[in-house]
Amino acid sequence: MAIVDPEPIALPGRPTMKWKPRLATDGRTDLWTASFHPLASAPSVTLSAAVFDPSMLTAALFNGTGTPGGTGWHNGDRLPSAAVPALRIAFNGGFLFKHITGGYVTEGRVAKKLANGQATIAIAADGRLSIGVLGSDITNDGSWVSLRQNLPPIVENGASSINRYPGTYWGDNFHHVLENFRSALCTRDDGRLMYVTMGMVRIETLAETLPKVGCRFGMELDINGHWPQFVWYTGGGAHPVGHLLDQRMWKPNRVLTGSEKDFIALFDPATLPSGVLWAHP
Repeated sequence: MAIVDPEPIALPGRPTMKWKPRLATDGRTDLWTASFHPLASAPSVTLSAAVFDPSMLTAALFNGTGTPGGTGWHNGDRLPSAAVPALRIAFNGGFLFKHITGGYVTEGRVAKKLANGQATIAIAADGRLSIGVLGSDITNDGSWVSLRQNLPPIVENGASSINRYPGTYWGDNFHHVLENFRSALCTRDDGRLMYVTMGMVRIETLAETLPKVGCRFGMELDINGHWPQFVWYTGGGAHPVGHLLDQRMWKPNRVLTGSEKDFIALFDPATLPSGVLWAHP
């Protein structure tokens, strides 16, 4: 199957957003990234985005020391050394549990009870990564090995949906500043997923901008400081080189040395050893 590059994105009064290929496997591009200033009214605001095909990679949820916390996890706060050579991408999870209504289920354990109507990251036993609303797009029928929820969706059917969920705590910054560095994950019409960071912005601005850059369904992920993080890895072997999507991010190797919060990692299935990750063959 031919790999088609994402279309450049042109917004009124702004430079065109052009995608750069970043990862390739056997001649197949696995990742494209772009960074630009989408708002004519606020030209200092930067949006950085990464597009990847979830059908080409094997995903796994990893459990941070603070979120979800606890002990006895198979996928702990860092990657097992046997999985490192196959690592391709890693990105942050969601909010602290005290700030969400939804839940967190993985490795056969309920760290927090799931709630229908909440935006959800879902990982199947074969490592396929999906996102959607639990109870409609995603059914908790026992076929998912990991389900991580984070607030209601912020984009549905290609438009901002935050006004459908009044009273939702979308997160604020230190000292209750509402304009901050935010991350999101969304689906595109071409079936690929897109990770986005944008800041410093309110949730309304993020939700209104995502459809303009190709988002059909979107959920907010973690926010503030250095918690939003998307890294792609090159070089292979035991010591891959991590590349940050956005200069506001830091510590590209924290998934290798230990993370306080949960994160999602994606691997090359052809080189990932069998049985290294929870529930994946």
